[in-house]
Amino acid sequence: MNFRTSPSDSVDIQIPDLSYATTGTWVWSNPLPVPAGQTTGHIYQDSDANCCPASFINQLWTVWPNNSYTQDQLAHLMGTTSTGTGWANAAAAMNKIVAPNYVYTIRIMTSGADIMTELQYQIAQFGAAMVAPTVEGLLPWVNDPANTNGHDIVVYGYNTTQNAIYCWDPYPGRGYEWVTVTDLYNALQFNNNSTTVKAMYAFAEEL
Repeated sequence: MNFRTSPSDSVDIQIPDLSYATTGTWVWSNPLPVPAGQTTGHIYQDSDANCCPASFINQLWTVWPNNSYTQDQLAHLMGTTSTGTGWANAAAAMNKIVAPNYVYTIRIMTSGADIMTELQYQIAQFGAAMVAPTVEGLLPWVNDPANTNGHDIVVYGYNTTQNAIYCWDPYPGRGYEWVTVTDLYNALQFNNNSTTVKAMYAFAEEL
């Protein structure tokens, strides 16, 4: 298992929308391998229910670029159904396949500032992206309050000057999205039916 657990600067990740390149500095997770015939390493979900497996494949490639897991394989491990994937199931499944001494954890978020702090740590420590479980309709680029479906996305770059991050929305037809940390926090799901606790998935070293 060739596991990459430190930031890599070997590839220059371009800002998808250059209008956001004018202020501050963007800091990125490790780049994803780009398959033949694609212009990006990020992938889209291959079914309505597979946003979680697709997001974790995108995230996993930032720390394990030569892994060969498919969405169907992760969906099977996660117990994904036609209605999606449970919080605990996702983390438990990922912990079966990562390298020894590394784990996926659920990190509590109480504000947009928490998202920025954790993403800075993830990228500085591991070069890792994060997975954010959101309410789909509350995402600014969806903006449909009637849509209360859960939807996982990947968070892979930040700019402290703009107080913003870049995401990859794996739903077909979406993709790269810029969002403030406050707007992303507002779109996060409450953890396991809580009405007060929000969280994101993070990569960690098990000491």
